Amino acid sequence: MKKVLLILFCIIFCGLAGCSSNKNNANVHTDYDWLPTTKNKNEILLYDKYDQRIVAYNKKSYNITEKNTTQNYMQFEFSDLMANIYTTGHSIENNYKIIEKENKTIKTLYEMKENEAIFPLAYQNENNMYFLKTAYNPDGNEIYEERVICQFELESKQLKEIKSTQGLLVSNGVIVDDILYFTVYNETNDNYDLYSLNINNIDKVDLINKGLVTGEVYNNNGKLWVSDKNNLYDYEDNSIQFPKKILNYFYLDKLFQIDINNEGDLELTITNITTKNTENTFDKIVDVRAENNKIYIYTLDEMTELN
Repeated sequence: MKKVLLILFCIIFCGLAGCSSNKNNANVHTDYDWLPTTKNKNEILLYDKYDQRIVAYNKKSYNITEKNTTQNYMQFEFSDLMANIYTTGHSIENNYKIIEKENKTIKTLYEMKENEAIFPLAYQNENNMYFLKTAYNPDGNEIYEERVICQFELESKQLKEIKSTQGLLVSNGVIVDDILYFTVYNETNDNYDLYSLNINNIDKVDLINKGLVTGEVYNNNGKLWVSDKNNLYDYEDNSIQFPKKILNYFYLDKLFQIDINNEGDLELTITNITTKNTENTFDKIVDVRAENNKIYIYTLDEMTELN
């Protein structure tokens, strides 16, 4: 449960910083501020969903060969099995960056200012992705008025603040067609309000619902799904639902869910969305990726490819 709380905490506190040049925002690098590299042809870079860290993984021996275990220094993913874009940073020292991870290499795309942090919010493709930026005062307390959703342009390496979202306590987001749906924490009622923003008209946000129990939102094949503490369900028809796990990813006709099993390892369950039948389960999960309509599952016991 510690892992769940950490994931939620990191998502709730996020945002972006204007349109200034990446070079102007460069931070001073520190000893802890490094990411793994591959050493031979059998190694690739993965995202260890248990530790929330990028790791080097050997495809022959199925073990993790390198990982930066510095306390409070972590990487953060989009809730999307295809995304190669992550953020990295230290929860106390900051040094936050947007990075791109390929199978063998990592490159820095953007570096935040010293008092800023940034986290993935919603991903559609590399031309349409959104982050959440937070800013902090010298005492380390968040300046809530500066929390803001930002769009990142991969080609120009520019972050663009969406001013209509500034000051909202944004927690989670998802893109469905041309709409960015996002939830905002309501401190008074201890629940979440649901907003929408047309990505073609970012000057206006609309409040479309109040009182959601939890903040997670999903795109299930072009339909908005939301959740409560126990279930994921269709926003338009809450009778259509699945049990909720720690991590939930919709991809094509499948629902990929990760939870902690009795041995304390991550367990992946793959469910057919149409039949609701469980198709596969895997223990000791390191990462699961989608590419070219195929699924690649990496565990500490095996590597599996599914069509």
